[in-house]
Amino acid sequence: MSNEHNSNAIKINNLFFYQEGKPSNVFKQIDIYSFSLYCYFLIRQGQNKNVETSIKTIYESTKIAIKKTLIDHLLTLNKKKMIKIHNLEEGKKLKYNQTLFVTVNNKVSNIDSKYFLMNTNLFIDTIQTIKSYGWSLLCLLSMLHNYTYATVNWSFGYANPSIRGMADTLNIGETTVKKYIDILNKQKLIQVINQEPNYIGDNEFENFNNHYIVQNRIPGNKYYLDTFNKLIDSAREKQHSALADISYV
Repeated sequence: MSNEHNSNAIKINNLFFYQEGKPSNVFKQIDIYSFSLYCYFLIRQGQNKNVETSIKTIYESTKIAIKKTLIDHLLTLNKKKMIKIHNLEEGKKLKYNQTLFVTVNNKVSNIDSKYFLMNTNLFIDTIQTIKSYGWSLLCLLSMLHNYTYATVNWSFGYANPSIRGMADTLNIGETTVKKYIDILNKQKLIQVINQEPNYIGDNEFENFNNHYIVQNRIPGNKYYLDTFNKLIDSAREKQHSALADISYV
C-alpha cells in the first residue's frame, strides 16, 4: 500500500487487534472508549504537529463517553504514551473547558508499520450513533474484510470472524458484540450473511461463522477509499493465478 497521505483517512495499526495471528492485549490496557478517543485525535491531528481541543469539544462532537470518564480515558492514553498532553500539570485535575494541547504518539501510528485505513467522515458521521463499541467492531471488521474471499454472490469479499473471536479481541462480552453487530447492520454499515449449520449426521451439526460485508470496503459506498482499488486488483490477480494453476494441473 502506498504511503501517500490521504486526507480522508486515518491509519490504524493492525497491532491494536492482532499480533502474530492472535488477539493482542491492547484492549485489556486501554478499552474501547480510549481506542475511539485515540481515533478522534488521529483525525483531529491529521498532518499537523498537535491538536488543540478541550474535554467539552470532545464530548459535544463525539459523545464517546460521559464527561467524567472522558478525563480518565485521556489520562490512560497519556499514561500509555499513546498521546502526550503537553499542558498536563502534575497534581492538578483537567477541567472541562480547559484548552488541551495534545500530540498523537507517532510510534503507535507509524506509517511504516502494518496498518489499515478508515474514512475520517465515517467516524465523524456515525460515532454518536454506533458509540465506541460499534466503532471498534466496525474497525475490526474493516481490517478483516478480505477481498480474496470474493464469490459470485459477494464479488468484493467479506469478513468472517466468530462472535467469540471478536469478543476476545475487543475484551468485551459476546452479548455486547451481538448487540452492536445488529446496530451496525441496521445502520447499513455492514451486511450480515447468516451461515446455516451443516448437518453431518448423528444429530450433529457443523457451525460456520457468519459473513460480514463491510460497506465502507465496497466500491460505490460513500465511505469507500480509492486506495482500496489496489487491494481489489491484487486479490483478483491472486484469484486468476490460482485458477490458472488449477487449469494447468
